[in-house]
Amino acid sequence: MAQHLTSHPDDAADDELLRGLGRLDPQRGAEPTPAQWARSRAHLQQLMAAPTHTEGAPQAGTRRSGRAGAAPVARGRRGVVLALSAAAAAVAITGLGAVLPSAPTVAYAGSWSAVPSEAGAAAGLAQARGCAATWQQQPVGGISAADVLIAERRGSSSVTVVRKDDGAVLCTAIGSATPTGWEALAPTRALGAEEVTVESSGDGGTWPLRRSTISGQVGSGVTGIEVLAGGKTITASVAGGRWVAWWPGSEGGEVGAVRVVIRTAAGERTVPSSDLYV
Repeated sequence: MAQHLTSHPDDAADDELLRGLGRLDPQRGAEPTPAQWARSRAHLQQLMAAPTHTEGAPQAGTRRSGRAGAAPVARGRRGVVLALSAAAAAVAITGLGAVLPSAPTVAYAGSWSAVPSEAGAAAGLAQARGCAATWQQQPVGGISAADVLIAERRGSSSVTVVRKDDGAVLCTAIGSATPTGWEALAPTRALGAEEVTVESSGDGGTWPLRRSTISGQVGSGVTGIEVLAGGKTITASVAGGRWVAWWPGSEGGEVGAVRVVIRTAAGERTVPSSDLYV
């Protein structure tokens, strides 16, 4: 007896949705490096193991905040397919270093400044310890001043880069003294004196308070970095072999919208941020 296979009426719509999402991927066709795959798998396992957060609580990693709990997952074949698609998307996004959104707590754009100020040793250590308190795995011996690589302020917001194991963690407190999110960065690499890398770039938050963040590592001969995006010139914080910048706007998640000015003793050069991805 011949068997006839019929497609579910929702199959075509789901497939078209996935194709549409694929076309929006700024790194479509790019093959992640082994290190990026390793980070993405580790981060996905962390997301799957993390407890549910209540609204307003600091979020582990770079997950979206402001949810009281996950919506029920539809049972059956299509529910399984969509769940697997979401997991695959999480791997792809994290592996390519994008920053996922976390909701801002207050309007921060009015106080933002293109040139950061140093938070200071005491305030920077407090920022780092506040961020570390949200991590699922606490560092042995806690956070010391030597672990704080970057501690900057731009108006009412702060960003801190904290050494952790052989890598670092990027902590954000956007428009609030309370950490709004953190992201595990790649292990420290040996770079050429004038070399600059981009490990993470993306946009997050909710309109009209969209914000972009970009970060990476620098060689010892790099004296300064500026980011050109959305008509703005943003001075990055550079210290401890790392660099970071953020600004109000969505350009961090747009293809070709960000350029990086790299300054060394020999002069300066301007390159698209996409040329610096590792």
